Amino acid sequence: MEAELIELPEEERAEFLAGLGVEEGGLQSLIRATYSLLGLRTYFTTGEKETRAWTIKAGMTAPRRPV
Repeated sequence: MEAELIELPEEERAEFLAGLGVEEGGLQSLIRATYSLLGLRTYFTTGEKETRAWTIKAGMTAPRRPV
């Protein structure tokens, strides 16, 4: 099923999942559950040249740059 989902255009993917009575594919559900179980969050940073996603422990604060 996951292989089929990857090959579908975005609009058809939503219809396919709705037909199965689910909102997201199994891989996305697994990732979400794993992050929750391990207490992880995604932290995004962005600048002029790039945007990055960092995996951090829940409750961590962002490091501060010296002023």
